[in-house]
Amino acid sequence: MAILVRSDIKMSKGKVLAQVSHAVVEATIKAYTSTTLFYKWQTDGEKIVILKVSNEKTLDTIINIAKRKGVQNGVVIDAGLTEIMPGTKTVGFIGPDYDYKIDKLVGQLKLY
Repeated sequence: MAILVRSDIKMSKGKVLAQVSHAVVEATIKAYTSTTLFYKWQTDGEKIVILKVSNEKTLDTIINIAKRKGVQNGVVIDAGLTEIMPGTKTVGFIGPDYDYKIDKLVGQLKLY
């Protein structure tokens, strides 16, 4: 699983952790419906990598490519109760899926 954190938004460390947690929970729930992928991800050590994307456009581009390729994905949209404006896309996720599929989508990104 890859979590994509927007680096153009000013978020405290705690806010980033909360948004990443939301993404992991949502991705895990979605993956559970695909028993094979969920089981593979779970038995392979539940790999999660946190990466940064420069802006919303980059996040949207990667998410849209994942959708077209049939790779599980999603975006966390903040409610705006603390640090961020309501409706802001803060993080996205790709997977869980086969590593080679995720690597093709996010292999060029830097670690967060």
